[in-house]
Amino acid sequence: MLLARILSIISPILVTALVSILFWHESSFYYILGGSCLLISASIWLFIKVSKKVKHPREMFFYIIIGILVNTGLLMVLILLENLWFKLGIVVLLFLVLLFYFEILFGRFFKTSILEKGQEILNYKFFEIIILFFISTSLFGFIDFLNYSKFLLIATVFAIVLLLSRMNEFFSTYDQVKKSFYFHLLIALIASEIFWAVISLSFVYYLKGILFSLIYLIFSILRDNEYQKNLTKKVFRNYLIITSLLLIIILLTARWF
Repeated sequence: MLLARILSIISPILVTALVSILFWHESSFYYILGGSCLLISASIWLFIKVSKKVKHPREMFFYIIIGILVNTGLLMVLILLENLWFKLGIVVLLFLVLLFYFEILFGRFFKTSILEKGQEILNYKFFEIIILFFISTSLFGFIDFLNYSKFLLIATVFAIVLLLSRMNEFFSTYDQVKKSFYFHLLIALIASEIFWAVISLSFVYYLKGILFSLIYLIFSILRDNEYQKNLTKKVFRNYLIITSLLLIIILLTARWF
């Protein structure tokens, strides 16, 4: 347990220190991205091995890929930013999100008796939206600034959402019935169509990322309701009102031309 606690603190610090090199050597982006993902993978692998509670390789992969996707999304946005303070904010956010993730892992594998019921589901939803927001934001930026192929990036969104949907099923303790693979394909296809629609809007890339994430959030809440069958009208209404207000604010304040 002591080694796991040390890893949960040291690993985010080491990853953040490695990423900070980008402030002086942006040309080393791919090396730093690869090195930080490798460091996260090794840390989570060792962390889980210490716990001795994960036997299936697929489960190990899912835990590792969450850390990798969070790291990748934040670094891709970081490389698009020009303002120094925004870059510092992204680095600090990366540190906090990784620290939070390792704390969740520590609680799951070493303090499971005190976790509240349903907490794992809530935590996964947080990481799912964080991953989608930063990755989609960076992809919108790649289209606007680097003229990347739209179809290639749509295919990327399709693959990521397909993986996230499968992971959502895996981490959802409320559903014991496995969904058809076609169900996950449908989720990914719908998300890709939403992404394609948002591309055509004349927003700056980070507003497109926010818009896409908010729409996906409502969609994912409806999806999870199909799992749980216990989402009350009041809770859904509150989600819908808050998200609708955010969408209206974005539409009213966005740069259209």
